[in-house]
Amino acid sequence: MARECYSALLSDSLQEEAMIVNEKKVKAKKTSPIAKPTEDLLELPLDDLTPNQKVRIGSLLEPIQRKKMTELLRRHRDIFA
Repeated sequence: MARECYSALLSDSLQEEAMIVNEKKVKAKKTSPIAKPTEDLLELPLDDLTPNQKVRIGSLLEPIQRKKMTELLRRHRDIFA
């Protein structure tokens, strides 16, 4: 159909042409499954004043990585919470 419209636009004829558009049924899209974490997650409150605002981090992080991640998330809690 797009090709027909393009050809009609480029044609030199000044005649008006009616184009027939056939109805096309659209199939419903299947929804994708929701991704699930590959490891258990730990809930971490970002601020002592608002303990209900939490983020989740992976439980398999090394202790040093977990500490650095926690510090980073708390430092930027206005973005992550």
